[in-house]
Amino acid sequence: MIPKIRVGILMHGIFYGGASRSLIQLLKILKNEERFEFIVYTTSISSLKVKKELEKYCVSIKKVKLKIITANQASVSSIKTFKKSKNVGLINFINQLKHDEINLLHINTTVFSHILKPITDLTNIKIIVHVRELLPEYGKTLIGDYIIEQIKFYSDFIICISENEAERFADYERKVILPNPIDFNEIDSTIGNFRAQNNINKETIIITMSSHFYKPKGHILFLDALKILLEKYNLKNILFLIVGYKQHNLFLRKYIKKILMMSDYLSEIKNKIKNEGLTNFVKLIPYTYDIYEIIKDSDIIVRPALTADPWGRDVIEGMAMKKPIVATGNSTFFIKPEITGYLVSPNANELANKIKDLIKDKSKRELFGLNGRKTIENICNSINYSKQLINIYDTISE
Repeated sequence: MIPKIRVGILMHGIFYGGASRSLIQLLKILKNEERFEFIVYTTSISSLKVKKELEKYCVSIKKVKLKIITANQASVSSIKTFKKSKNVGLINFINQLKHDEINLLHINTTVFSHILKPITDLTNIKIIVHVRELLPEYGKTLIGDYIIEQIKFYSDFIICISENEAERFADYERKVILPNPIDFNEIDSTIGNFRAQNNINKETIIITMSSHFYKPKGHILFLDALKILLEKYNLKNILFLIVGYKQHNLFLRKYIKKILMMSDYLSEIKNKIKNEGLTNFVKLIPYTYDIYEIIKDSDIIVRPALTADPWGRDVIEGMAMKKPIVATGNSTFFIKPEITGYLVSPNANELANKIKDLIKDKSKRELFGLNGRKTIENICNSINYSKQLINIYDTISE
């Protein structure tokens, strides 16, 4: 009997976001590879539904106490946070890995770079780092430089989800660009019933953005573009969907932040919608695992990130479902301008202009959508993904 390779996958949270969705696809693809056993480690679980889905494809899910250190589009940890967080829970986690007889640790993010050296020093476990975040250019931040250096020095292999993340590791040989996989069977079997459930007529053009609720994602920019479409272009038969706010404990969170005199971003969004007369043209939707049903009934997908990073789960899922994309940034790894969508700067007028162009031209929406599907079928092919991932596992486990 060929001995099994026990793979630990470390997450910084199980939730509705793209990282969890991509991990599910990864594990699903490798489900029939009996040589591998997977144990998922996570620092938090905020969605029991996602946890239940993950449990179908792994031996177990274990919660661990580790702190994260960030340097990406969303935030950069302070030196104080770094020093305070560096060793929290580390020895216990290493002991857990030894107890579980882990052969290979697949770290599904860059936020645990501080644990790489101790694991390398104290165990024989091989390490893969899956780079999903766009790290700062070298020399921009001390924390960013530290993360890049640790990943380079103590990883046995690096997986980058696009050429953009790979730029930070240009001089590192043992890496591969491996875009997140798509389950096209699941995509194609999705029935769009969002319009019917919400009494939205077929003539209404639905423009959707899906993301976490924090400012760099560009919700305000999205709403500014809507206002321009309504006032400058007099487009009324449109609906902007914003998907992704956390539904639970909203009132408690709002109360606590009020006491601490902190702004509540969701309240800021709601106030803007109300004060600028956008109520009839915007629908806020909480995090949902069933995002495909919403995408299916959408006409245009928009990624208005202030960080100008036109790639992510929202982009590839929209393209896979034959939707034209309008996104901020200049990377053409996924979105080919005038072919699968539009790329613009984080500017409300530019964003509104391209959305208007697609609203008025159904044939262009359909053509961009078909081209996008072909692109994703080629780039996010699960068979190719499986072969490359298995080869990586086998190579570093030898």
